[in-house]
Amino acid sequence: MQWLRNSLVITLSLMPVIADGADKEQEAKDKARAALALAKAAREREKAQVVLPKVTDYKVAEETAKKAKKPLIIWVNVEAKEKPEVFEKLKGPAMNFWMPSYDGNNKPRLIYTRGDGAVYYFDAKDLSVEVAKIIQASWVIKEAQGAVRVGDAIVQEK
Repeated sequence: MQWLRNSLVITLSLMPVIADGADKEQEAKDKARAALALAKAAREREKAQVVLPKVTDYKVAEETAKKAKKPLIIWVNVEAKEKPEVFEKLKGPAMNFWMPSYDGNNKPRLIYTRGDGAVYYFDAKDLSVEVAKIIQASWVIKEAQGAVRVGDAIVQEK
């Protein structure tokens, strides 16, 4: 009986230590979750702070993109931070600009001019990651010596 009493005394005396260890482990997990949530919130704030260069003349933006040999994306009356997932996909090799209106019309939309001069219009309400992927797939950038970059592949121009 003495051994049972001693075992109980030892067990009961260790309970606060075990409980304290479990509390510390839970506290560490809670701190890690909080740190992760703060880091995620900071990333979201960074995305929300995207500010595109403003242009008022489409021709200036078009000429800038041509000189840089890059596709042109104009965000008309829609902020990139309103569609951060779309902007993330389109910021790569394209030149992105913001305009308050285009041709006197301030309807929110995205205007995409490919390297070969083709122009596409997308209403802001229709912008999605899928639309961004379609735009990415159609990027055509003229390269030196007559080569054309289509996405990641380089093809010789005929």
